[in-house]
Amino acid sequence: MTETQAQVNYDQARPMMDLVSEYKKYHDTINNLKEELRVAQEIKDNLEQTLYEAMNFEGVQNLKTDKGLFYLRDDKYASIKPEAQEVFFEWLRESGFGDLIRPTIHGKTLTSWVNEMTSGKELEEEDELSRFVNVFTKHRVGVRK
Repeated sequence: MTETQAQVNYDQARPMMDLVSEYKKYHDTINNLKEELRVAQEIKDNLEQTLYEAMNFEGVQNLKTDKGLFYLRDDKYASIKPEAQEVFFEWLRESGFGDLIRPTIHGKTLTSWVNEMTSGKELEEEDELSRFVNVFTKHRVGVRK
């Protein structure tokens, strides 16, 4: 966006202080909702554990009520021990399960590395990195208390 375009957009906009007030209102609303969600999730998690223990203690596998069907379930989650990753990947390959391996780079890690490689400058089309990565800039407004 050129300076002229920014000026035209601003000239058509409401007074800046009105924009600041409205932006701050929604910024605060979102932060308050995030906190409410965090608290509600914690309460729900505690209630779920208590209900699981009660149903398990009573030997009840499922319970149908006007609120729905509640049933015991045990979900398993696995993660690779970081110190064993390379050996485990080799074992997977040798055992015929190499197709499970998905090499990835976390987005924030990639962004930091690209910033480091470009010394924080914009990535130009002629830069070698532009063959491999897309970079975009999101224009935002920060707020501090």
